[in-house]
Amino acid sequence: AVFAFSFTLSAVVGGVAIALVAYLFSGPIDKYSDLIWPATVQMLGYVLVTNTCWNTDSVLSSFRQGRALFWIRLVQALSFFAIAVALGLAWGTVWGLIWATIGSWSIGLAHRVWALRPIMRLRVAGHEIRSGFRTLPGLIRFGIRAAPGTLVGGIASESGTWILGVTSTPVGVGAWDRARQLGVRLREATIRLNEMLLPTLVERREADRAGHDRALVDSARYAAAGLLLFAAVGGGAAHGVMDIFGPDFDRGADALAFLLVVEALVAVASVLISALYAADRPLVTTWANVAGMVVTVGAGIPLAQSMGVTGPAVALLAGEIVLIAVLLPFIARELAAPLRVLWPIRCLAAIVLAFTAGFVVARIVDQTLPEPLGAILGIIAGAIAYVAVFVAGGGLLPRDRHRIAGVFTRIRQRRASAS
Repeated sequence: AVFAFSFTLSAVVGGVAIALVAYLFSGPIDKYSDLIWPATVQMLGYVLVTNTCWNTDSVLSSFRQGRALFWIRLVQALSFFAIAVALGLAWGTVWGLIWATIGSWSIGLAHRVWALRPIMRLRVAGHEIRSGFRTLPGLIRFGIRAAPGTLVGGIASESGTWILGVTSTPVGVGAWDRARQLGVRLREATIRLNEMLLPTLVERREADRAGHDRALVDSARYAAAGLLLFAAVGGGAAHGVMDIFGPDFDRGADALAFLLVVEALVAVASVLISALYAADRPLVTTWANVAGMVVTVGAGIPLAQSMGVTGPAVALLAGEIVLIAVLLPFIARELAAPLRVLWPIRCLAAIVLAFTAGFVVARIVDQTLPEPLGAILGIIAGAIAYVAVFVAGGGLLPRDRHRIAGVFTRIRQRRASAS
């Protein structure tokens, strides 16, 4: 029942999106009229294949089939690489990437259906299907409250491209897009974290509130600390990183520095949103996303005019800060213990200091040495500085050390059993 509704909704929204793309690319943004058909085929691939894969992933993640999902996505990524290289050499146009995307997701869909067999009946009796459709309205009501927040968040996330498409040149849009794509690559880790986090929070909410609180806060802590490491070294060496793609892409270096920080805040916000989903409060997340979008779009236009490519990145950062600020009071009400106890100030301060140290060291090395050596060594030196300051500054709590010790213990046990 959920799959049927999801497909229908995606088909309707996809049709509207295709119509909008055709109008905008051939009218107000006529520089991209040759991309109308590739965008249309890409959208059809999303509706027919990608959306089905995501629905399948929701079943696998509900049963916390992390290992199966890992292999599915690894095979899919390798398939994309192989198809994209082959078609790129043979075709040499954007169509190669379009068909590589659709082809790799199709391979992933077959793999997902195979992985579903142990946990889901693929053939269901008619009366069970009718029963499923009777439960669908309750799920739709939840989705109606949650989906607008996701849509609004997507508008805010992609607003920079549209704003620069109107206010900047194709070179500026290209620099922005490359910086944006480098940042978005980090979002994959955020999505995977929440796949396992949401069912955990739902499971522990009633039976183990202390475990619920630890899972929530520690997930936010680890996401912030881990992604800010990438933000520190990538932002510090941003000019060297963007220089790799050519001289014109250096215009997006400062934007990249902000966008990497945005991804860390997106990870924290997504953890908070998952907690509110588990508490059956999706409408709060919608209003929070609306507040973030208003700031992002409202500030993005004037900032793009005054700061160029960097402007929308600053606007995205401001929007994420507002989003988290709106969510935090509601999260505090869902916790059995005060947030300052679960996430002490010294741990937060350690992350900030570590980010500053990693950024400064990476920037100094990147600007001192010739490229690309400066960028490579800057990233390495910045990472060392980040980790050293984080640990020395008290970023690890006793429960973190206990978990790390447990990981090493299991590794030693496996080595012993293998020998």
